[in-house]
Order: sequence, then C-alpha cells, then structure tokens
Amino acid sequence: MGWLEWVAVVVVGATVSGVLAILLRPPRKNLTTWKAEFYPVAADVAMSEMAAVEHAIRKWTGLREENLRAHNVSTNRPYLRNFRQIGSPDVGDKPLTIAAGICALCLQYSCNGTLEVCPLEHCRDAMCDIRGADENDSPFEAWQLHADPEPMLLWLHKTKIMLEQEGSKCKSASSD
Repeated sequence: MGWLEWVAVVVVGATVSGVLAILLRPPRKNLTTWKAEFYPVAADVAMSEMAAVEHAIRKWTGLREENLRAHNVSTNRPYLRNFRQIGSPDVGDKPLTIAAGICALCLQYSCNGTLEVCPLEHCRDAMCDIRGADENDSPFEAWQLHADPEPMLLWLHKTKIMLEQEGSKCKSASSD
C-alpha cells in the first residue's frame, strides 16, 4: 500500500478540514522545545570563557516567565518540567534541574577543582550563590526563592562586558 492509500484509509470518516488542522498544527511546545531554544548545547562541552557566559545568558533568558509559559514549562524550583494539571501524571521529559551541574561557568571553574576564578565571580567579587554586601538575595537565591532570573542576567551581562573589555572589573550590580 502506498503512502497516499494509507492516508486515504486514515482519513475515512474524517473531514478534510479536520485532517488538515491536525497536519498543520504546530508541534506542542514542552521542555524539549525549551531546551532546543535555550539550552541546545550541554554545559559540560569545552568552551571559551565568553562562550560559557553566552551559554549561561541564553539559559537564564529562557527562565523568564514569558519564555517558560511559551513552552508550557513550569518550575518547581530548582526543577523545570512540562506543565501539567494538578493530579495528572508527570509524563514526558525528565525534569531539568537548574543548578551547578548544568552551568557552563560552574563546570569550567567553580566545580571542577581548578584554581581559576569564574568570570562571574570575578565580576561580582562573590560566587553567584553568595549574597553581596548590598543584596537581599544572591543572583542564584533570587531564582531559587522567587523564580527571578533577572539578577543573574544582570550579572551575566556585566560579566560579558567585562570580558569584552578584557581586564576591566565590574564594580556594582546597579544599572549603569
């Protein structure tokens, strides 16, 4: 049986517009599509300092509420998972843990026993999970406690600027 005959058999009893609606429907967005857009490369791949910062910026941009919602992804910090109704089974993608194990900077610097200082730590004068003197929450705590990726994004962008200017040091988290 050719593919056209197979399609004809499947379509029997269905309206043409109904079949076209199914065939033309965009794929359902979920954690897999979120990863494809915001986390397409694993953090443990060797990369430059700048590439690691850009990798982190992309991931943390994906943690903004509008991006999670656009992909039907919910957070039960520190996990990202496919959105589901209360009481329905958790099916599909394995949850993604937002932690050092998926951070290119952590894997290249803080967590690998190297003596090199993470560029973000160099920029902040503190690791991302340590509160600065003028902070209520560290950038990572802001995510864990409030689902707020903006403090981390602010510092990552400052770190990128620092790297672009090679050698200049970030001074404060206040907007310039």
